[in-house]
Amino acid sequence: MKIVTFKEVFLSAAVAIVFSGLAVEGNPLVLESGLPLKKVKFSGEYRLRYENQGNYDHLNKVTDDNDLVGSRARLNFDVVATDAIDAFFQVQDSRNWGGNPMTSANNTASSLGSGFDLHQGYVRGRSGAWTGILGRQTLSYGSQKLVSPLDWSNIGRAFDGMLVRGESDLLTADLFATKVGESPSGDEDDVAFHGLHTTWKAVDGYHFDVYAFWSRDARRTTGEIATKRAEETGFATYGIHHLKKGIDAGPGQVDYGVEFDYQAGQRGSDSLSAHAYHARAGFTCRKTDWKPRLGYQYDVASGDN
Repeated sequence: MKIVTFKEVFLSAAVAIVFSGLAVEGNPLVLESGLPLKKVKFSGEYRLRYENQGNYDHLNKVTDDNDLVGSRARLNFDVVATDAIDAFFQVQDSRNWGGNPMTSANNTASSLGSGFDLHQGYVRGRSGAWTGILGRQTLSYGSQKLVSPLDWSNIGRAFDGMLVRGESDLLTADLFATKVGESPSGDEDDVAFHGLHTTWKAVDGYHFDVYAFWSRDARRTTGEIATKRAEETGFATYGIHHLKKGIDAGPGQVDYGVEFDYQAGQRGSDSLSAHAYHARAGFTCRKTDWKPRLGYQYDVASGDN
């Protein structure tokens, strides 16, 4: 096997960067080394995006018009140790031109206080129909209305925790447990997010997602009525989602999706009971190289009563 020097690795990583934000893509670079590894792969992304924001929060009383150029650079490292064990690391720098690095209050937005950070870093093991992932990772389910890597954001979202996945011809099931926020005071007032997501594949081409998510915030709050006793926040979300793609229709294909969610629990001392609906449909023209899609989406949420 070839021994790769630090200089070679640095130059190779630079060459492997994929300028995805400018729609220029390249193949990841695969290196061989003298270490007992099957493969090490470097890839990356650099994204520039201009935004013009007008009445950003839809409140005319507040002046929040703005325009900015956001940049995001990511460098990925795939390390394949064996057929059963591999690891993935992704470092990221996110900032607005002329400003400080973009940060967030907790690690679900992949920030520990600086614009250059570890966005993902996990070890994955496989055994038959089972897969386990331990570390910081992105989660994406269904229409991404509830659980998403939030790639539109210039920072994105990742979760610290563990995931176990089982797969069969009938069912794919994910069980995960993550920590969203760590209490700075050293007590147990942490924020956690757990869930079970299943995809049922009994009917060929018609898959249904059935899931339950649970969120807990141990930091006590009084809710909307200050005179009530402060309590923890904890609520569960139950839902079903269906998406169908590839329905032939003339010069293109039709797709559609529906989703329903119900949420119950408490937010501080306030009881919580809410629901939401989502529906979408689209048509993709397949007779052109760039395959434009015309879509319509409808969302309803019960809101706060």
